[in-house]
Amino acid sequence: MIRGKIQRRQFKVVKARYQTVLELLNTEVAYVDYLQAVVDYYIKPLSVLDWVSAQEISQIFGNLETVCASNTKLLSLFKNKIDNWNVDSTIGDVLLEGISLLSPHIDYVKNYSDSKVVLAACLKKSENFRKLLDIVRFMPASQNKTLNDLLIMPVQRVPRYRLILADLQKRTPANHPDFPFLAKSHDAISDLATTINETNRRATMLDDWKKEKDNLAGLEIPNVADRGLLDKIPNAMVLRANRPGVKEEAYYVLLTTDYLILCKSQKKRMSLSTIKGAGNFKVIETVALAGATCKPAESATMQHVLDISGHLIEIGDPEKLARWTKVITSQQKK
Repeated sequence: MIRGKIQRRQFKVVKARYQTVLELLNTEVAYVDYLQAVVDYYIKPLSVLDWVSAQEISQIFGNLETVCASNTKLLSLFKNKIDNWNVDSTIGDVLLEGISLLSPHIDYVKNYSDSKVVLAACLKKSENFRKLLDIVRFMPASQNKTLNDLLIMPVQRVPRYRLILADLQKRTPANHPDFPFLAKSHDAISDLATTINETNRRATMLDDWKKEKDNLAGLEIPNVADRGLLDKIPNAMVLRANRPGVKEEAYYVLLTTDYLILCKSQKKRMSLSTIKGAGNFKVIETVALAGATCKPAESATMQHVLDISGHLIEIGDPEKLARWTKVITSQQKK
């Protein structure tokens, strides 16, 4: 009876592990099928039609064809292993071997923010393009997914690997030959996912900055058009510490790759976060990050304060304060 209970428990472990491996395989099959549908029913037809330009096709789809080809190879590795699966089989080593096949996702994510903008513009100007999207959406290969639904999949795929691997680790005994491979592959996938998430965050921030430039158009900010926006704080309280006795004032604070920029509203009784139009803003001061001093500071009326070359700025939270400190201090020796 005891032996039977042990065997049933072991069977449940083996079954749960195999089900997770099948989830990895099945989601990869679906992912590759969707990518191939984009290639076959969007990229190839549009390449021979004049509804959108070759440049617009490149901007919308980025390196999706490369991503598709790479993941097709990875899927083949999965199938070869799982077709001959047994209780001692390993899958973590396959992921370690195939991790380089996932690197095209990084470039894809870099382009994704611009892709959405160009896609929206093309849909607005081309009726034929809109009709194509409506037709392909209802084809079996698309399964009622819009082009937007399909284009975001590469952004989401690597984080999905991380979740599946974490689940697979939980269902794999520590003495199983796959356990060390899973630990290493999970770490590698996590590093890649972190890189992709950071790439996506920066791309989104840059997209926000492009929109922000429309609101701040005409401001004389040194070389700001060529510099990425790293962060912004609407209505930040700033105490100019190099002028004793000056009260805190609300500024629209921008942190770019090379400058700290203080903007002020030119209209009273309006929130800086809601004002639109360059005429409502005035650049009060720009602080070059190269050579700037940066250290945490204390204030009787503000929290999470950073002293940046004599300007006490209320950053808002400890994590953002740490991030700003790291960015600014990295520029000090330049």
